[in-house]
Amino acid sequence: MDEWIHQFPALQEIDKGHDWFRPMLVAIGMKLVGEVGWGVKMRVSIGASLSMFDLGTDIFVCYMFYVEQKTAYFHAVLGTIVLSVALQLLVILAQNIKLGWKRFSAEALPVIVGVKPAVDAYRVATGKKEEVGQMFDSMVEMTATKLIELFAEAVPGVFIQMYSILAAGEASTAALTSIAASTLSAGFIAASVR
Repeated sequence: MDEWIHQFPALQEIDKGHDWFRPMLVAIGMKLVGEVGWGVKMRVSIGASLSMFDLGTDIFVCYMFYVEQKTAYFHAVLGTIVLSVALQLLVILAQNIKLGWKRFSAEALPVIVGVKPAVDAYRVATGKKEEVGQMFDSMVEMTATKLIELFAEAVPGVFIQMYSILAAGEASTAALTSIAASTLSAGFIAASVR
């Protein structure tokens, strides 16, 4: 942006005289990057990577709570993971109910295994269209599952783990990594959901 404005004296004058000019150009640039193919591919790939890393760290912290016999925290984190998976399965069911149980089972497997963000990212990046019998397209499905991850897993997971750190008075590397992953994932989801 700076280089482009620097090349044209008229743009420099507008930039100096009007506070709204640069934010407007940034907004236009962000909109254009979001619409071009590589921008969408990059955004969904980063989002999928963060979501899967967040789930992995949450599972590891859940395991650590189990090993340390912190059953209340174990059940709380496990509950957020199970709630997230259950709600995502409901979205998958609604999306594929007209296509039969075999299709639902095939679509449910990535949710259960934890690779649904990668599957969604691939479908959105390749421009997969809505099939006959489905309720919505792949972008809407990805957005729904991302919002579920945000509100059922990432945000509650951060609160549970922060509470456990405050109660214990110390933080493990795993807990801090999981909090960072959940925070990054939540922030990225919130920033990129349209």
